[in-house]
Amino acid sequence: TNNLQVGIYRNTGGPAGKFLEANPAMLEIFGFESREAFFEIKVSDLYRNPADRQKFSENLIREGFVKNKELLLKKKDGTPIICSVSAKAVSNGKGEIKYYDGVIEDITEHKQMEMQIQQSQKMRAIGLLAGGVAHDLNNILSGIVSYPELILLDLPEDSPLKEPIRTIQESG
Repeated sequence: TNNLQVGIYRNTGGPAGKFLEANPAMLEIFGFESREAFFEIKVSDLYRNPADRQKFSENLIREGFVKNKELLLKKKDGTPIICSVSAKAVSNGKGEIKYYDGVIEDITEHKQMEMQIQQSQKMRAIGLLAGGVAHDLNNILSGIVSYPELILLDLPEDSPLKEPIRTIQESG
């Protein structure tokens, strides 16, 4: 599956950054059939929000590297994907950045499974809470239902209290 494939790339920096190198997994992750087509796009074209590319680059320049950064990217056809990226800024002898080298992995399915697990854990917690509340209500209501029954047994048939006590019992 794509989740097991790791893309390896080299690209230039800046807003118009282009890919210089890419392994076959990169093309597959982003849905490109040819290296030529892949090398024609700007790196920012793969971001769902192109401004995120600038933030990623600024972080990479400041720190010199990023490790396992989750990015919201998209395939050639626009399909949204979530990728984990580790990259390093490579400088020339003067401290100027020549390019970025990195690895990227499509973790979309992994993130979806994580969300499903979190959702099922939430539902389990809600179920436990509802069961606890039902148990507590049952304990409270058992007195409201059973004591009127005992009172009704001791009241004379013509007692004016019978009707209100029956109402309490039925409400319980």
